[in-house]
Amino acid sequence: MSVEESPSGSAPITVALLLTLICVLSLTIAAPPDPHAVPADGPDDGMSVLRRAARAENEVAYTGVRRVIGAEPDGRVDLRVINRPGEGLLLAPVGEETQALVVSSSQALDSLDARMLDMLRDTYAVTDTGRTELRGREAHLVEALRADDSVAGRFWVDTETDLLIGRTIYERSEEVAISTRLVELELGGGPWPRHVS
Repeated sequence: MSVEESPSGSAPITVALLLTLICVLSLTIAAPPDPHAVPADGPDDGMSVLRRAARAENEVAYTGVRRVIGAEPDGRVDLRVINRPGEGLLLAPVGEETQALVVSSSQALDSLDARMLDMLRDTYAVTDTGRTELRGREAHLVEALRADDSVAGRFWVDTETDLLIGRTIYERSEEVAISTRLVELELGGGPWPRHVS
């Protein structure tokens, strides 16, 4: 991972800490099923949809805004994203585009990589619930269910591009722990800002 610093040098560190927190939360915040009931019973027919989404992040160039919403009332952050497969993913707080973080892959933001997919498969019943719509885009809705059939997470995968355009992780209380949405999605990787090499 490389960080492009601005003259002030402090904002990229803030973004890096935010991304680390998002990744940790995504992997750990959804309470697993009862340890004696792992894996949760049920088909994992949603895994093929999630695997396609993981591949799409390395194949589809796009620009947009990644909206991250936490459980706190003021826990919303909007990040400008530019995904250029083979080059990396640029992230910058909206309105502060001169502050940029470049990571080697967009999976660093959403953690939909092989380890995450294996954890989902081994812990939850991962179900493709069919097609729905998210923010005007047609999507597959995949749910990760605990052993007691409560929803641990929902994943929206765009039917046109196979990109992961939304994810919500739930606590055992069924309250939203963290949610991300890819909004203002445009296909094609936009240009890096001039200060990013």
